[in-house]
Amino acid sequence: MKAIANYESAAKEIVNWTRETVESNGTKDAVIILNGDRDSAIVANILVKALGEDHVLGLIMPFEPSMDCSKTYMIARQVGMKKLKEVDITLTTQAAECTTKIACDNEDILWVTSADIIPRTRTLLAQTIASQINAVVISTLNLSDYTIGNFTLWSNVGMLAPLGKLTSTEVAELGKALGLPDEIVEMQQYEDAYGQTSESKIGFKYADLDMWIRGGDDIPEGVKKVIEDRFSKCSHKCKLINMPAFHPAIIQ
Repeated sequence: MKAIANYESAAKEIVNWTRETVESNGTKDAVIILNGDRDSAIVANILVKALGEDHVLGLIMPFEPSMDCSKTYMIARQVGMKKLKEVDITLTTQAAECTTKIACDNEDILWVTSADIIPRTRTLLAQTIASQINAVVISTLNLSDYTIGNFTLWSNVGMLAPLGKLTSTEVAELGKALGLPDEIVEMQQYEDAYGQTSESKIGFKYADLDMWIRGGDDIPEGVKKVIEDRFSKCSHKCKLINMPAFHPAIIQ
């Protein structure tokens, strides 16, 4: 099965790659959406190491007034973030939901549109804010979620995706090599718009998906079939999203 050759080397290389790629876009500043999950925390740490804490703006975007963002603030500080801005997207989300309801004349679709509208709203505002400060938006999408289309089209899109060629399992190992604490690298990926973990949403474990991506064969046949079906149904989404990504050295 294929695997990353050396995580310590990959950690150094991804920092250098990120710095060079951001600067190739004519800036030294970046914007990242912080969701309180592992991948955004690891990308934030990479950005701080690559650009410096004064050049990275972390956006915290609650989508309802009662949403508790304390965990996100705590994680942001743990990974070295200094510049944080909270942007409440409640009114924007509600307006989009109401407009969709009017357009479709069907109240039953609202719970679905909420899950789509929230990440798209966050990305739209992040891109707008970034344009005002001559910064680039950085995606936190990893290879596992990208492969099976576990993302909303036109959300989590940036000028680059540092984790775009690393599986979820590899991202966790990279986090350790970057020196992040276990409480961050061992966090489950969380879908806050759905109120559930990513694994409960996709219906199988990242460990099995990541083994399938890297050519491993120790996967239950039933799980393999579910993954392949999901891949075939969502491959069209991957073709529409193409961001520069760091390519780690892979060995067989």
